[in-house]
Amino acid sequence: MLPPERAERWPDFMCKNHEPSYISSRLVGQLYRRIRLLDDALNLTIVMEENIPIMLDPDLEYPGWERYQNIAKSQFDSYHAYIRVRF
Repeated sequence: MLPPERAERWPDFMCKNHEPSYISSRLVGQLYRRIRLLDDALNLTIVMEENIPIMLDPDLEYPGWERYQNIAKSQFDSYHAYIRVRF
């Protein structure tokens, strides 16, 4: 008996939502699911950050803080890039 010429089910990482699929236990399937979870979390975080107004607590203001604003922004951007690459 010959095997079917067309697959009956597809691994989940192939994203064939209109076809029957199964959760692949192989490395590609595991990587796909981990990356998808991370991507969903990052997208949710970005959406949440856009909708939350940031209010500055006046008790945290330091006289002359403006001098350090550019350095702080640069350090923050560097840290943000590091975190995005790392996780």
